[in-house]
Amino acid sequence: MRKFGEVQMRHEGLIIVHALRDEKAKAVIGLAIWNSEESYLAAREDMNKALEGAKFDGWEDKPHIVFACEAVF
Repeated sequence: MRKFGEVQMRHEGLIIVHALRDEKAKAVIGLAIWNSEESYLAAREDMNKALEGAKFDGWEDKPHIVFACEAVF
């Protein structure tokens, strides 16, 4: 998560990035807020590269849940 966040921070358009842990749910949650979908997509290739070679076996026992949210107020 740290390496992934560091890659995001090098890209224009990132507003904030956090890695959060919910002990009760036994979950780690990555939260990144971008100024636009275009900024996010421009950074996506580098983010994918940051995950190359990562060994997720044993880290995950459920499928990823991904949200793409927009402000409602």
